[in-house]
Amino acid sequence: MSAVRTVQVQTVEQVRQLLFDQEFQQNIGRYRKTYVYRGLPSADYELQTSLARNCKHRKDELEALLLDNFSKYARMENPSIQNSVWYKMILGQHHGLPTRLLDWSRSPLMALHFATSEDEMDLLDRRDCVVWRLDVEKANLLLPEAYREQCVRYKSPVFTVDMLHGVCDSLADYDSAMGNGSMVMLEPPTIDMRIANQYSFFAIVPSRVTRLEEILEKIPEDGVIRYVIDRNLRWQIRDMLDQANINERIVYPGLDGIATWLKRYYFVRDLTRLRIRTMNVVDLDADIIVNPTDGLLTMGNGAGGDIARKAGPELQEACDRSLEQHGGLSYAPGEVVVTGGYRLKAGYVYHAVTVEWDDSPAAAACLRKLYEGCLAMAEANRCHSIGFPLLMSGFNGCPQETAWRVALETCDAFLAGHGSYPL
Repeated sequence: MSAVRTVQVQTVEQVRQLLFDQEFQQNIGRYRKTYVYRGLPSADYELQTSLARNCKHRKDELEALLLDNFSKYARMENPSIQNSVWYKMILGQHHGLPTRLLDWSRSPLMALHFATSEDEMDLLDRRDCVVWRLDVEKANLLLPEAYREQCVRYKSPVFTVDMLHGVCDSLADYDSAMGNGSMVMLEPPTIDMRIANQYSFFAIVPSRVTRLEEILEKIPEDGVIRYVIDRNLRWQIRDMLDQANINERIVYPGLDGIATWLKRYYFVRDLTRLRIRTMNVVDLDADIIVNPTDGLLTMGNGAGGDIARKAGPELQEACDRSLEQHGGLSYAPGEVVVTGGYRLKAGYVYHAVTVEWDDSPAAAACLRKLYEGCLAMAEANRCHSIGFPLLMSGFNGCPQETAWRVALETCDAFLAGHGSYPL
């Protein structure tokens, strides 16, 4: 069994490598490989069919009902649809019917388009996206013998509907042959220009497979690569694709595509770098959240208690280890200690050692130092978002008006002095 290889894409040069990774084929003297690609707007999304998402544990029970009811109406436009379950499925998928088909494309550019498309464009730089690359020829090594022989007979690693009918006429036969260890890659007929423009292919996911990753993990020798694209590249890639005319104008030919492209093209980005939110900091979707604490890194009351409960006991254990490595000595006010986020949404917790507020210049200097130190560490660690509670305004006794003034002035000054870094 071969594990899926994950590649972290953090530069435009790495994007170019993704686009031009076709190997030279000596036998034909061309740079061609049987790769297909699938782009998703979140690296956390699984490779799941619309049938599984929509019908969940009842997908096997409801699949035939969906296809049969769809074909009752579709035969008005295409009477021959009754003759093939595969045609039913392809036409249904094309029009939004939940099916077991999973979209792929021969074009990495098309996959990048879907990876950098969001219903809410404000999310574009808030989460990493992903492009999957699958080598169809290597995937076909898992196919039953009759299916492999069909590929040889037609000199094609991807199936057409006619090829599929030569070995299988029903979903039951297909599921029996595939089990949970293989799948067919299908090239659909060009129903309209959308399929041609998207360079579309479909993976026919067997009913016994709940996650496509179950099959992909069995494909040998780098047959599957998962490119995780850093969130901070997504706007640049999106604009590069628009310049290359890889957008909704091509993906969805017609006025609907033009309207969708124009809506996104004229979207106005929120360039505000400093935002104030009324919420519990533990629920913030950021790379870092800040925990106000004492010199012994005690996860006590207030924000610290909320963070400790959400992160789990591992967080306090990490704090105890840091204190032990510090010789058991208390950290000084103004110092910042870094741990992981554990069960939090944030990847890191910055523990900011506060001081009791006494309205002295030293207390104000400590407060400014904490904001500056956390922001500087975030930049040094290549993080791009950080959430602060209003430091020292609770149990430390700093008046809220003063705490707000110091927080805003210090953060504004730091961001103004580091304008080129996306934080």
